[in-house]
Amino acid sequence: VLRQISPSDLSIQVSLGEIYLHGLRDLDTAERMFQQLSSKQLVSSLQRQLNLLVAECYILRGRPVAARSILRPLIDKSGDFQLRAQKLMGDSYLFNAEFDKAVSAYKKVLEISVSNSLSNDALDLLVLIQSNGDFNKLPLRQYVGAIVASRRGETRAAVQICRDVIEEFSNAFIVDDAWWLIAQVQVRQKAYTKAI
Repeated sequence: VLRQISPSDLSIQVSLGEIYLHGLRDLDTAERMFQQLSSKQLVSSLQRQLNLLVAECYILRGRPVAARSILRPLIDKSGDFQLRAQKLMGDSYLFNAEFDKAVSAYKKVLEISVSNSLSNDALDLLVLIQSNGDFNKLPLRQYVGAIVASRRGETRAAVQICRDVIEEFSNAFIVDDAWWLIAQVQVRQKAYTKAI
């Protein structure tokens, strides 16, 4: 529907890419759209929004260094994009199993703001990291892989990783989180009975 509205409106194209990335979890299509948009002349706020989305794609592709190079300038400027950039910086460390650096980055999110959805996400991830140190954080590392797979749209892989964590580490603290992620994936797939 958005493609038919106005393909020349760049803000709509960025929004469409964001829908592919966050809503449909179609990383390949989102990345293609962002690559096409990166060659266009964008107003500064739209360019910063696009930079955040490109950085998020890099994080999901396992390219945290490239993502961080995009995020650092956005973190250094206070404004609308600083909080999201800082949260993504934490994700870049978390998804690379650099848990101490992730904790530090997420704490900085809370220093910027304590009362919105991004700070709530950062707080949830802080708790996740800090309460799952058992088994030398191996279950946490595997669970983080399931989160990444889920955000990439690789639902079968995400569910399988969670099941592996549950089976291999049945006494680990993270087992409840793994079950919860499986339920979230099933809800996205409209498999409500399975989710319950």
